[in-house]
Amino acid sequence: MQSYMPQIDPRDLCSALRLCSVRQYGDKYYVAVKRLDGSMTEIPFDEIANADSYEGKTIKRIYGSWHVFFNEDRTKIFLVTVEKGDNKQVQFTGGSPLEETHQQVVYKIGREVKFYLSKVEENAIARTKNRTGVEVIDHYNETPLVDWALMESTDDEGNSYWKLVCLLHYIVKKSSGRLKAQKGMENVTEGGRYDVDAILSWRIPHIAPNAKLIVMKSFEVMMGG
Repeated sequence: MQSYMPQIDPRDLCSALRLCSVRQYGDKYYVAVKRLDGSMTEIPFDEIANADSYEGKTIKRIYGSWHVFFNEDRTKIFLVTVEKGDNKQVQFTGGSPLEETHQQVVYKIGREVKFYLSKVEENAIARTKNRTGVEVIDHYNETPLVDWALMESTDDEGNSYWKLVCLLHYIVKKSSGRLKAQKGMENVTEGGRYDVDAILSWRIPHIAPNAKLIVMKSFEVMMGG
């Protein structure tokens, strides 16, 4: 896996495009850390914002764009299970771009960071359609909810490294088709609706590190619009 995101301080994203990280406490930003054994914690983002490695392992920078599907009464969320090698995760429907055109989403003008959000959205639509068969038509938030995760991974040779993922989430308002996991597509092994309470209380094995926080922030967005 090659990096296709530059080294970005989250404060630059906030000032440039209002893409503020939702994992902010006071005036500090944090990143979720998920290890291969499934354990999760948080560290200050500035510890790795401009680092090339963490704990002696290379950091590769990518992004992923995702869709959050609630049921009508907002008590359940549709999640897919993705398995690749030793990595297994129950997550929202999107993921990192496979197409090169969707990977080139960041550019700079001087020190200012810019995002091609249309490409970010196109990637989320493509991943969701491939993994669920559903096409997203409209969402609640024009500016995606942003979170960061540092995830321990292994390559095809079994060597471990870290993926620093900028996670961009769209909350679905309208879609076409029936949500169903497309098993075998893009490493999807299963899917279904999960109780919001189970997500918020971390009762789901292999749950994505961004799930709880994004669910909470999604409720705030939907209540406001």
